Amino acid sequence: MDVGYSDKGNGYEAAKEVAQRSLEASGESVLAFLFTTDSYEQKEVWKGTKEKVGNGQQ
Repeated sequence: MDVGYSDKGNGYEAAKEVAQRSLEASGESVLAFLFTTDSYEQKEVWKGTKEKVGNGQQ
């Protein structure tokens, strides 16, 4: 289990960074929770997260 955060201004890049660090710390994802702020473009956050975590049930 891992918790991460990013202070990058771009939601896509922030999500990729956090997901990558979490995967490195905990291994392959079985279940992921994503919390974000409304200061990011949410579709870009989802895109960056999905790119790193992979396809799963929504």
